Amino acid sequence: MEKLSIKTVLKRINVLLAAKQYALLYAEDVGKRVESEEIENAISEYGGDVVAPPEEAYDNIHIYQNNETDNEVATEMYLWINGKESDLTLSCDVGTDGKIMFFAIDK
Repeated sequence: MEKLSIKTVLKRINVLLAAKQYALLYAEDVGKRVESEEIENAISEYGGDVVAPPEEAYDNIHIYQNNETDNEVATEMYLWINGKESDLTLSCDVGTDGKIMFFAIDK
């Protein structure tokens, strides 16, 4: 899977998080393992507002091949809160078709 496609998916997620569109993000998550309220709570507990990261932040995406399937990759990147890189991690499995297969936010 091309890094450009992965970036596009992660940018979309960041835009939805910045707009507090948690229900829409949940709707786009094929795996549906994390409820929209859990996403909102994780961000609220951390404090601050998610903002879209600068373009160069996407150069630091960690990409891992999924050992269980060739149809998706696991990715991780730090979320940006109040204009700064935070220690909240956006974890997302991205399908080769560009769909969000799994999504989570971890400290």
